[in-house]
Amino acid sequence: MFQKARPIRTFEIVSEQIQQAIFSGKLKPGEKLPAERELVKEFDISRRTLREALRVLELKGLIEIKTGLKGGAVVRDLNTEQMSDSLATLIRYEKASLFHLTEFRMDLEGTVAGRAAEKATEQDVQGLKDLLAEAEDLLTARPHFNWKTFMDVDRRTHQSVATIAGNPIHEFVLHSIHENIHRYYENFLPSDKGVSQQNYEDLISLVKAIERKRAEQAEKAARKHIENGWKFMQQRRIEIDPRGAVE
Repeated sequence: MFQKARPIRTFEIVSEQIQQAIFSGKLKPGEKLPAERELVKEFDISRRTLREALRVLELKGLIEIKTGLKGGAVVRDLNTEQMSDSLATLIRYEKASLFHLTEFRMDLEGTVAGRAAEKATEQDVQGLKDLLAEAEDLLTARPHFNWKTFMDVDRRTHQSVATIAGNPIHEFVLHSIHENIHRYYENFLPSDKGVSQQNYEDLISLVKAIERKRAEQAEKAARKHIENGWKFMQQRRIEIDPRGAVE
């Protein structure tokens, strides 16, 4: 049931103290940590131990080690880059399948849409309507339909809904997903106007539900929108490879 307790190594204590200084705001994004010689003296440790501690913080994405005359350890701002990289790796090595992403998005974005319906202001709704107008302009453009730009509007709409919902963790995670899901879109989502028109109509239903503050309807609209995309991509996968698995 239990394992032997191991002593905490010195570099872990050092990295934890610096991490707490970052989390508490004593060290702010863009700020350089004290010079290496100062940190060695203050912690009363070796340079090797300090460098191990800084390496841990760098792997966590909390600091960036810069080289050169003006180099040093700099506190990084919180962003989705590291999570996006991790998610991209999962997708690239097919540890997160299209089905897994779809299932997760239906659960999360359904909840987020419901929250957005409860919290949306008139200004928020107008912002969503502006995005719908962009999508409509692209669909009616002549002579060519710019599918990639249309999908970028779709992405911004999803992210705007997450912002309106007001939970930064939801927003953070969904930003990472939408930064990486294009791999599946480009491979499997048909780029013809018919499919994009359905996408657009789904977004209209979602925005209307948010405008009317109907949380349950907004959740259903978001889930239906994602499910429709899944069906289009599954059909395309079957056309490419009839033996393709459902995931």
